[in-house]
Amino acid sequence: MIISPGNLLFATISFSVFMLVLLIFMSFSLVIKNRRDKEKIRWLVKTNALITRTIFFEEEENAGFFIPVNKRMTGLLKNPLFRQTLINELVVTSKNLAGVAGANLAHLYNQLGLEKDTLKKLNHFSWHKRAKAIQELATLQQLEYSPVLYNLTNHKNEYIRMEAQTSFVKFHGFDGLSFLNEITYPISEWHQINLLTELSNIPASNFKGIENWLKSSNDSVIIFALKLSASYHQFQLYDRIVECLKHTNPKVRFQAIKCLKDIYEDNTAWHLMSMYTSEPKSHQLQILAALKEIASGDSISFLEKQLESEDHQIKIAAARALYRCGDEGVNVVEKHPKASHYPLHDIIQQVKMESKK
Repeated sequence: MIISPGNLLFATISFSVFMLVLLIFMSFSLVIKNRRDKEKIRWLVKTNALITRTIFFEEEENAGFFIPVNKRMTGLLKNPLFRQTLINELVVTSKNLAGVAGANLAHLYNQLGLEKDTLKKLNHFSWHKRAKAIQELATLQQLEYSPVLYNLTNHKNEYIRMEAQTSFVKFHGFDGLSFLNEITYPISEWHQINLLTELSNIPASNFKGIENWLKSSNDSVIIFALKLSASYHQFQLYDRIVECLKHTNPKVRFQAIKCLKDIYEDNTAWHLMSMYTSEPKSHQLQILAALKEIASGDSISFLEKQLESEDHQIKIAAARALYRCGDEGVNVVEKHPKASHYPLHDIIQQVKMESKK
């Protein structure tokens, strides 16, 4: 196809105009960005000064909380961008403070009516703004909005419900786990770690509900309840944990095996050995790891049979468990007919080295 000189000239001019417009737009955007960045630096100086005064504020008797705000700050507070900048700084600072200082920042947040901005975001169509609003309410100790957050703990959006669940625990500690009674969506592995981390910052108490959660129709709730049982040594739930070994979901059974490594009785080894042959390899390895911790002499003959496995990982896991069963277990490994042959010979040397550490 031959392009005429006229068409070529038109295309060249059009492209040049487009590039010129694009250059003007980029330059204009850069100017605005630089101006905003400079303005934000000025804002941060003012917000940090206000936050510092608030942290060290001491209420006079019968005077109540009130931080004086000058006219310049009052004017800036009419700017939504400045208000959000101040909220952001309050949240960041509050995460590292507790006690009176943290309470003071929450009081300032309320004094300036900043919770109204947060509540607007809580009803925003964008999920990330709603999640951010939940985080703001929790970090700035807005306990009165706890019922609102509870209603979001089973929200269809994963990020919104994770923030709501974490925030509810921030507000109520172990009692905040009450949302586990009603949620229908799964709790991800990552979020379970986050919840356990949040709980680790709270003094342990005789919290209730785990027994019901172990019977939940939501399998992820059962798994989380098993982790709670192990972390907080809920020995009174032993029988219910053993029942989870028969659950249809292999993930639940796997977590129950792990849990019994920390919560066990005299017959625990028997329960684990009884289910061994019907389980996949990952579960079998976990059973052997649990038997290693339990170190029961009743499991020696069972562990000896596992030394005959064709799987190298099974062999070494069984050898490790036997070495924890005392002299009798050690003799079973070291006097095995194949103890001088590969791979058992190498396994014995490796386990010996591990046992000396």
